[in-house]
Amino acid sequence: MVVRLHEAHGGRVSARLTAGFALAGASVTDLLERPLAGESTEVAGDSVRLRPRPFQIVTLRLTPNEDA
Repeated sequence: MVVRLHEAHGGRVSARLTAGFALAGASVTDLLERPLAGESTEVAGDSVRLRPRPFQIVTLRLTPNEDA
C-alpha cells in the first residue's frame, strides 16, 4: 500500500500514521515510488512514526505483516 502525506503548516512536526493492519515494514519513497536512501521511519505494530520537514510531501510504501 502506498500512502502520500504532506506537512501543510510550515512547521516541524512528529507524526504517527496508523495503518489498521500489522506492518512488516515501511519505506520512504520519492514521488515515483522509488525507495530513498537515508530516509527512515519507525514501525511499531500497525503504526509508523515520521518527522516531515516543513511543507514536505512524504510518500510511504507500507508492507503488511502476513504472519499477524
